[in-house]
Amino acid sequence: MLEVKIYAASELFEVQQSVPWAGNLASADLLIRSIQIGKEHRSGPGIYACFFDGALIYIGKFLGVEGRPFGGNVQRARWDKHIGTFTMGGRNVSIRPGVRDRAIRELSGPLVDQIRQADPDILALDRGMVAGFGRIRFAAHHWAAFSQRPIPALGRFLFMYVRVLPSTELLAADPTTIRTAISAAEGELIKALRPVCNGGSDREVPLPQVGPNHVEGRIIAVLEQALKGVLTVPGAPVASQDIANREGARMSTASQSPLATDAEDAPSYEEIFLNKLSDEARDFVEEFRARVGDRFQVYFTGTDNGDMRVRSDLPKGRQRVLMTVKWRPRPEQPALLCDALALPSECSGCGLADVEASTDQVMKSRFPIAPVLDQVDALICVLHASERRAQQLA
Repeated sequence: MLEVKIYAASELFEVQQSVPWAGNLASADLLIRSIQIGKEHRSGPGIYACFFDGALIYIGKFLGVEGRPFGGNVQRARWDKHIGTFTMGGRNVSIRPGVRDRAIRELSGPLVDQIRQADPDILALDRGMVAGFGRIRFAAHHWAAFSQRPIPALGRFLFMYVRVLPSTELLAADPTTIRTAISAAEGELIKALRPVCNGGSDREVPLPQVGPNHVEGRIIAVLEQALKGVLTVPGAPVASQDIANREGARMSTASQSPLATDAEDAPSYEEIFLNKLSDEARDFVEEFRARVGDRFQVYFTGTDNGDMRVRSDLPKGRQRVLMTVKWRPRPEQPALLCDALALPSECSGCGLADVEASTDQVMKSRFPIAPVLDQVDALICVLHASERRAQQLA
């Protein structure tokens, strides 16, 4: 029922130095790219543990994709973001306002000086790497290593994934009960182990004796107990039901609210947006982000239950949104619905059909785009046309 895999971060990622986004942390200049090796072992739900120098620093869960618990890719959905936030060097790092204030109030050192100097509005943008207080504290403690370029610390991180395999019984179960059981198991493990980078942990440094050998057995035992409830009493996992109930309520509230929250365990806007997409649309968005992320800033908001936005830096320090993307899950033809600053004629010139004038007060055009990879070039063409339009309007 369970499979255990352990990976060194250096096996999974390559890191390149870039330049930080204007207004963000000066040290947030690392592009962290996944190396796609054997990704079939990183799909589907489970519990993972992160280690630094062999000591446990974080426990997390992966729930696949909403409605499809055995889909997704934990490496791409979670672990690259963890490297970015554990080191506070990821180019897309962001910090929620309340966490920023707490870090400035309770911590000190070069990293905290950068947090204080960054533009609070830019710092708060959800670019997919939202850092909680525990991660900032951990990075500040190891800043002598994490501030070096090229970063030499990547090989000191390990990821363990205890993955739930898709048995006949689990495939027939309600996906919600599987997700709730795994969430309950995660909560139980965090409460027992209190890893230094998890939200609410009172530890300032990891416990060195809590390494992979110790943690593997704990995860397996708790996860197996939680899954018994899915197999024996559908809809009523037996492990930590009170934790499971709180988890379900938290996910429901966070997915509906357009308001930002400082809670460290609250889903990011990126997570809310991506969880709505089909597998094809997720692949489309990830390919688009990978190809434009060096030049254009991609971030997420809670507007209309989650959207994706793209903007670039203009001369004289001005920044402007060039495009917004929403998910339109129509049964007959699911599509990404885009509003762009480019004119309708410019969008049509990029090979797009069904282009009309946008009803948005700022954007000029609106069009649906099928989430297939051969359409990524068309969307990038629109993005460049939107940038040219922004430069003309500046």
